[in-house]
Amino acid sequence: MSASLENLIELLGEETTLKIVEAYPGLRLNVPVKMPKKHALLGVLEDDALADLIRYFGGVEFVVPIARNWRIGIYMRQTPSLTRAEIARRVGCSEDRVFAILREQRQKRNQLTFNF
Repeated sequence: MSASLENLIELLGEETTLKIVEAYPGLRLNVPVKMPKKHALLGVLEDDALADLIRYFGGVEFVVPIARNWRIGIYMRQTPSLTRAEIARRVGCSEDRVFAILREQRQKRNQLTFNF
């Protein structure tokens, strides 16, 4: 997981971060210092989430992470009924890549950690 994704999750929470990543994957996002009456973010985030985004990132431009691996994990956990093809369409990759990412995530979970 990238540092920028971790920061977004830590500051805004998983749900808000997911909404931002779904709406602006890989795009530059200019966060205003004060929310104008018309802004694309108004259709993406609830008022509280928008207030948090402005509080932490107001006046800043940043590139929203694509976060495919993270989103795939979220979709599997939140909506297990989604097919791999539906997930692939949502995250913009092949179905084979979704299977590979899920396999990697499963292997990481199953690895034992030894602390000496």
